[in-house]
Amino acid sequence: MIGIVLATHGKLANGFMDAIKMILGEPEALEIASLTTNGGIDKFTKDLKTAVEKVSSKDGVFILTDLQSGTPYNTSVILSQTNDYDFDIKIASGINLPTLLEILFQRNNYSLDELSKILLDIGSTSIALYENTNNSSDEDDEL
Repeated sequence: MIGIVLATHGKLANGFMDAIKMILGEPEALEIASLTTNGGIDKFTKDLKTAVEKVSSKDGVFILTDLQSGTPYNTSVILSQTNDYDFDIKIASGINLPTLLEILFQRNNYSLDELSKILLDIGSTSIALYENTNNSSDEDDEL
């Protein structure tokens, strides 16, 4: 099973985890690392390493971050470039709940490389814009 780490600013990863537990129950091989103002970069780096080690798998680890070029993303990139691990690490930014849920559903069926491609496909379709097709003006609306 591909391990997954959510690495985000503030308590965003906690919010994702809360939503996942509500929808799927307790997930396996999913950990979080949160960059907070209280802990700073050193604590975040330590937490990220611990999270990666907890979900480590011969199938690889996917680190999902909130913001490309933000500290969680950059720290993940640096971590992935070390020779400390005997498994592949992939990093993606811009994570959202639909994408995260799909990754959790699909991670047993695909390799890390295949899952990366799926993530990009899902990411491009997981944001939708509602178009109001009601052409009447606000003055005509009754409350």
